[in-house]
Amino acid sequence: MLCRKKGEADWQPIDAFVLERFHNVIFLEPATEYEFRVRRVAPDGSVRAESQVLAASTKTAEGRVWNRFQIAPDQRLATPPAVYPSIESVDGKLYYTECRGGTIWLSQLDESFQPVWTKPWVEAFVVDDIKYNSSPDITWHNGCLVYVYNKFEHLYGGRNDPGRLYGCSIGRLRPTVD
Repeated sequence: MLCRKKGEADWQPIDAFVLERFHNVIFLEPATEYEFRVRRVAPDGSVRAESQVLAASTKTAEGRVWNRFQIAPDQRLATPPAVYPSIESVDGKLYYTECRGGTIWLSQLDESFQPVWTKPWVEAFVVDDIKYNSSPDITWHNGCLVYVYNKFEHLYGGRNDPGRLYGCSIGRLRPTVD
């Protein structure tokens, strides 16, 4: 395939091996007219057929417009610094998990995203006084919050090496702790 802006002399090749009837071309400039030529190329690289010049134009760039959806400014959660956050809505309530100090914590958030309560959900996996756990994720399934997390496992092998990661664990909680 060859491409050029309308009025330019030189064609630019678009490296594409396409076995379909349609092809998307990306990285085109907005509000620009283009011309294309499509070639049928044999396995030896020779051009077997070439299309006439095809014309197309791109639209003027517009700002993102959302239909009934607004992006609000970021809001910092009133929870201590943590990693691996995850959030899920259940029956109109928001539940939030995070990993802090190797422990996975569960919080219920109010409508302003402030914690109503927070409790340890999965205790840290301790090896040689080092706490491990990571990557909590939650979802709602069959009346329970289902959580999954990675557990780092210590491999001894004759040296004090936290070693390789990880086993995956999964559990359930019925959220009746209001």
